[in-house]
Amino acid sequence: MAHGSQQQPASALIEGAFGLADTLAVQKGKRAVVVFDEFHELRKISPQIFSRVRAVLQHHMTHTYVFMGSDVGMLNAMFRDPRKMPFGLAVSINFGLPTPDAWRAYIEGRFAKLGVSLRPGEADELISFTGGHPRDLMEACEHLLTLRSLNREADGAVKLAEEKTLNSLRVKFDELWRRLEQPAGTQTTAGRIVNGQPIYGRGRPQKSVSRTIEKLGREGIVRRVGRGAYEFTEPLFARYIRELTSPWAVPTGEQKAVIPRLSSRATA
Repeated sequence: MAHGSQQQPASALIEGAFGLADTLAVQKGKRAVVVFDEFHELRKISPQIFSRVRAVLQHHMTHTYVFMGSDVGMLNAMFRDPRKMPFGLAVSINFGLPTPDAWRAYIEGRFAKLGVSLRPGEADELISFTGGHPRDLMEACEHLLTLRSLNREADGAVKLAEEKTLNSLRVKFDELWRRLEQPAGTQTTAGRIVNGQPIYGRGRPQKSVSRTIEKLGREGIVRRVGRGAYEFTEPLFARYIRELTSPWAVPTGEQKAVIPRLSSRATA
């Protein structure tokens, strides 16, 4: 967004971009709803980008702003952690997942609109494979769309799309797993939940375990499903952890893609 022949500095471009909706709304005499999708991805630009964003938006809060993203943990950390610059800029609202029937109608409709046909049951296979997790499901659909576009009659395209999805998500899962190194014991708690083992006991101090559960919940990794019972919000990440923590897990790099269970629960 540069006006005239003189190139503007990056800081001015960013400020102009975030204030553009307000400028247009004022010019048209209307209110606006500004939606930032995958807002957390801005961190890839610069570690200091969010302090700039906050400074700019605080002067443009005459409209409604929505900050969206598929990384629930990252968004929670940004807006709920007093140490992070977006803290207090917005309130968190979690959306419920579409039903399997709604997902099926959407997926089949999108493939039909793109001129690529699906075989009976293929949409349901992808929904079951991802547990209906939006980002993972869209990733799987993208891989299947590419495979079907190259060869519409190929057999085994769904299984191959699932393997490609697991491989493409592994880098993200590696990063997320590293984030669970602190507080100490969080990875252990995650492993116990995913493998259906008792969370407390065996020399684990209750306060320490409670802190690890709070971390997993704050990151959007698990949700409470009953008294002392938890399940993973992303079945594919649950499968990833199960491979790492199971007594029969194979070394990283030798793991095979398999369909995860739809939910991974553990009780205290």
